[in-house]
Amino acid sequence: MLARGNNFQGSDAGLTVSAWRPPGRTRRARVSLVGEVDTAVAGLLSEAVDWLAADTPPGVLIDLAGVTFAGSALLNFFGRLSHAMPADGELVVWRSSPSADLVLRTGALRRSVPRSVLLST
Repeated sequence: MLARGNNFQGSDAGLTVSAWRPPGRTRRARVSLVGEVDTAVAGLLSEAVDWLAADTPPGVLIDLAGVTFAGSALLNFFGRLSHAMPADGELVVWRSSPSADLVLRTGALRRSVPRSVLLST
């Protein structure tokens, strides 16, 4: 893991996580997941959540377009991230891949087919 100022970059077992916080406390942080999201990367996802939680952004935009495989670790990531955010924070899923979309729908986090959805925490 490499955390430097407003940026976080980590890679493990086929997954790369990139996150950044724009300047200003009123702006959404952004997270990009690329690769396979399974239990082997639970530690990396936890580090990303801890890094994001240190600044408690008002919202997080999560780009899932690069997810090639998603398992229950993706749902766990969303759960941990949701608990780390302020009560009025929001999670925005953006460009969900078919694999990630299937897991999110199965886990009842998504109800429709659109590639962008707002999840309020």
